[in-house]
Amino acid sequence: LMTLETCAVPIFAFLTSNGMQHTGSVKNYLLRVLGTAVLAEIPYNLVGADRILDWGSRNPVFGLVFAMIAINFCMEYPEKNLKHRLIRIFVTVCSAIWCGMLRIAYGGALVIIACVLWAFRAKPSYRNLAGAAASVACSLSSMFFVAAPMGFMAVMLHNGEEGDANRYVNYLAYPAILLAVFLTGKFLM
Repeated sequence: LMTLETCAVPIFAFLTSNGMQHTGSVKNYLLRVLGTAVLAEIPYNLVGADRILDWGSRNPVFGLVFAMIAINFCMEYPEKNLKHRLIRIFVTVCSAIWCGMLRIAYGGALVIIACVLWAFRAKPSYRNLAGAAASVACSLSSMFFVAAPMGFMAVMLHNGEEGDANRYVNYLAYPAILLAVFLTGKFLM
C-alpha cells in the first residue's frame, strides 16, 4: 500500500508547482497549505500510529510547504546566471534536508520533484520527462518510492485548465479522507 500511495507524490508536486505559478498571493497560498498541514496532522497520526501525537513522522503536506518555500526562492532568483542557479539548487537541497530532519513523509521527494517541475514549467514535455526522472532518482533512495513515476501519467493528462471545484474543499479533502479512513478502520475492527 505504501508503494501505491507514492503515485500521489508527483501529482501533488505538480499541483503545488502549478499553483505557485498561478497564485495571486504566495503568502496566502502558503498559509492555506500550512493550515491544511496542521489540520491534517492529527488524522495522519491516528491513521499511521493510532494515536493523536506521533513524533516519528509528519504528514506529507508539510513537504509541500517546504516545496513552496523553495519555489518562492526560485521565483526571487530567476536569472540564468551561475549565482542564481546555485542559490536555487542550494535552497532546494536545504529544503529537502529539512524535510528529512523533521521526518516529513515523502517531504524531500516532494521538494525535489516540485522544484524540477517549476524549473521546466515553460516546456510541458520536458517538464514531465524531468519530473519523472526526478521521481526515478528519488526511488533510488527508497524502494517504497518505486511507483512514484507512474504518477506522471496523471500529470501528463492535465489539460492546463483550472477545475470548477471550490478550493477550500480541496484543502479540507486530505484531512477529511484521513479521518474517514481512521474511523472506518475503528468501526471495522
